Amino acid sequence: MRTIRVEASTATILLTEAPEPKVRDRQTGEVAKDATTGEALMKVGVVYIDEGQSSLIHVAVPESGVSEGLTLGAPVSLPGLIARPWESVFNGRQRHGIAFRAAALTAGAVPASVGADFRFYDLRHAGHTLATQVGATLKDTMVRAGQSSERASLIYQHSDRKRQHEIAAALDARVAEEREKGAARPSGADLVRDV
Repeated sequence: MRTIRVEASTATILLTEAPEPKVRDRQTGEVAKDATTGEALMKVGVVYIDEGQSSLIHVAVPESGVSEGLTLGAPVSLPGLIARPWESVFNGRQRHGIAFRAAALTAGAVPASVGADFRFYDLRHAGHTLATQVGATLKDTMVRAGQSSERASLIYQHSDRKRQHEIAAALDARVAEEREKGAARPSGADLVRDV
């Protein structure tokens, strides 16, 4: 399997999901283990920000490599970060993706480029907004953030001008599509006139 080293020295990496055991088999609850050492693996969620682009990714880390006292939203370091492209067939469908692995997960320093007015709590707002923009439902965002009320989840979701333009364009396309379909069918008034 091909392994790609991820150069993360210029990236900002923020913890979005606390470390938890990486499950190998959901039916049995079996925890994934390192193929060489046999050590249990942990799964952690991070946002990886570099060159103006950000990605939410999950990274597998050996249990012994996870530092104590990590805080959600705080910067972290992932020494030895690698990416492995993968493919599989599940229920007759071809699937593919990228698996990330690191040697450790440690607390990182706040990058100077973030700015003095930035609050890590702002990531909660950004995360909710981005999740809904890629298709997450209200319930999806509630589960991701551990919220029990719709009202609490809605507080963190925002809309920007770009998103409003995307929605308007999608509505225009839908209306045009329906008009084309309607032109091929007789209207209700046409049907009544034929009687």
